[in-house]
Amino acid sequence: FGMGYAPIKMLTDLPLSIVKLPNRQTSSIKFQEHYHSVITHLTQLVHEIGLKVWMDQINNQDDFDQLNALKIDFMQGQYFRQLPT
Repeated sequence: FGMGYAPIKMLTDLPLSIVKLPNRQTSSIKFQEHYHSVITHLTQLVHEIGLKVWMDQINNQDDFDQLNALKIDFMQGQYFRQLPT
């Protein structure tokens, strides 16, 4: 969501249950500090209005650990497709 395409007002006007937040394509979610802050606050906002958060492109343990610490409700990505060794 953002300006124009999906304004933030839609979060309260539409019958939503999950909000998908963008995840930058990086080798790891050790992304820039400002991006981490944005995702943290958006997650808090979404949870405060009673919705769940979904992110994809979870590619490794580090991605999973960092997003799990942010209490992301649903995750998907290559990390979950890895076969146990």
